[in-house]
Amino acid sequence: MSFMLLVPTPGSYTLLYNATLMVKEGLGYAISFDKLINTTGTNLCTRPLEPPIYTEPSLAWKKNQVFSKASQLFLQTLQEKFAIQ
Repeated sequence: MSFMLLVPTPGSYTLLYNATLMVKEGLGYAISFDKLINTTGTNLCTRPLEPPIYTEPSLAWKKNQVFSKASQLFLQTLQEKFAIQ
């Protein structure tokens, strides 16, 4: 007699696209913010969590980081827009 025991194994990902590849192969589910990836024309779908879960997005960077001009402008724009230090 043989049987297979399916044990849920949590994982993590840094790129949602990579997670969708695993989901398409039937390897599990991915949790993300809605509309981060286009699911049109695929067999993927999104479902809201119940009850809803809310989070505050945040940015982090290394202390004393030397930024490119583009990164400096991006960070400055965020700081002005959201009045952060």
